[in-house]
Amino acid sequence: MRYEADSKKWQLDRQIPISVLLLMVGQTLAGVWFFSRFEATTLIRLNALESQVTAYSSVNERLARLEVVTSNNSQMLSDIRSSLMRSKL
Repeated sequence: MRYEADSKKWQLDRQIPISVLLLMVGQTLAGVWFFSRFEATTLIRLNALESQVTAYSSVNERLARLEVVTSNNSQMLSDIRSSLMRSKL
């Protein structure tokens, strides 16, 4: 009974080969390195995207103005057509 209770606890002893310990340390270091590179790459991409958004903000404003002008022109064209149809009758 005493052996079963003790076996559930995690313990480090000399029965674990050094290669297993080195493998665990290596995987941990590789994971830290991978995620640090991932974060750096993500930050570079995010900065590039933010600079593009600021560069295109003037384009968005001009596009919004063009949409308003197009809508007004469409309304004027519709008014002209209706007045021409009334004059034909």
